Amino acid sequence: MVNFTETTFRDGQQSLIAARLKLEEILPVAEVMDKIGFKSMEVWGGATFDVCLRYLDEDPWERLRKIKQALPNTPTQMLLRGRNLLGYKPYPTEVVKMFIEKSAENGMDIFRIFDALNDVGNMEESIEIAKGTGKHVQGAILYTKSPVHDINHYVKTCRRLLELEVDSIALKDPSGIMHPSDAGKILAELVKMAGKTPVQFHAHCTSYMAAMCYQKAIEVGVETIDCAIAPFAGGPSQPPLEAMVESLKGTDYSHRLNMDAVREANVMLTELKRKRTINIDRYQMDASVLEHQIPGGMISNLVYQLESMGMADRFDEVMKEVPAVRKDLGYPVLATPTSQIVGSQAVLNVINNERYKVLFKEVKNYLLGLYGKPEGEISKELLEKMDAFDSKDIEIKEIDIKAKKREIGNLYECEEDLLSYIIYPEQSLKYFKYRNTEKYKVDLDMVKDGIGYPL
Repeated sequence: MVNFTETTFRDGQQSLIAARLKLEEILPVAEVMDKIGFKSMEVWGGATFDVCLRYLDEDPWERLRKIKQALPNTPTQMLLRGRNLLGYKPYPTEVVKMFIEKSAENGMDIFRIFDALNDVGNMEESIEIAKGTGKHVQGAILYTKSPVHDINHYVKTCRRLLELEVDSIALKDPSGIMHPSDAGKILAELVKMAGKTPVQFHAHCTSYMAAMCYQKAIEVGVETIDCAIAPFAGGPSQPPLEAMVESLKGTDYSHRLNMDAVREANVMLTELKRKRTINIDRYQMDASVLEHQIPGGMISNLVYQLESMGMADRFDEVMKEVPAVRKDLGYPVLATPTSQIVGSQAVLNVINNERYKVLFKEVKNYLLGLYGKPEGEISKELLEKMDAFDSKDIEIKEIDIKAKKREIGNLYECEEDLLSYIIYPEQSLKYFKYRNTEKYKVDLDMVKDGIGYPL
């Protein structure tokens, strides 16, 4: 029996339309998808939390609650960046605990927890807290290619996660660069080591080898694969669910999905997709990703940075610089937050016409170990700059929860607001003001400025 995790509401739409589906669009489809019989549905986490506040004027916590209500028969799943939560820096234990417990309370069933360096030490705290909620905890291992990432690296990481008694293991290929032969070898070892602990596989179609990797995964005993219903599959997203189900015909493998409900959801999602302008280039095979390993979302971010500086013509230089910076930083996986760190430093190197003339602040924190320990060695050139850094920067600063609540002022409604504000202060305040205006039809800024309303 092959199980499926559906990703449309999180990774599928994040990869193809920058996570712009609104809650009012999601809920009718979710009710149909609840009939399909998925092992789980990835509906929260990643960039969706940020996008809700920044672009959609939505409360991400309300989104989670409403989606869970629409999925009474299907476990909800989220992607959590270890102690970085859904932000881009590590948070103190009090905040990590509060966030995970509130996520479980609001409807999260499965926590897929990863670290961009595959540093299990960075995951241990969040795994223990998530286990304390009684929810399913999945330890995720990120795949990449480098001189220091061999099969032993993945086996070692898996062993450490099993020691933490996670409920399942996932191997994730965020750049979509895994070769089918590697998928077979690595996953066979993980399945063997995991024993009775289920193993899951997640990949992207960037190089269009993901579906072939899924076939290998199934053959070596992987129990669950991640797919998106066809309208939100392919390109930088996951393989299409319909194709993977069809590929099981004539084999020894079966599934338990309600395909009539899949077809109904497909029609609804196709209509949602038609409402948006989709860059067809995002669906083309990107063979270059096999060399630079840069995920599609990171490429979009680099383009935006350069365009905002009027330097779009230097994009190719930045693309060549990214692998060099990655090597100097010990070959981190290009996933949040290390993809942002590597990408931003590559841009600085190019615009300054000199490597490391100016160091991005987060690169300094990375060198000091704030983000954990990379698998490879840091370059001597960067290590020589260590003396200029303040070692106190490595400490994860405590957060005065009461002070943060006071900063929100009369816009505060619940503890979830506090968590949103701690992670994304500017975006959260903007949303809180919008919410208040919609709720009371009064613009607090105008009242504060003394601008009266007609009676």
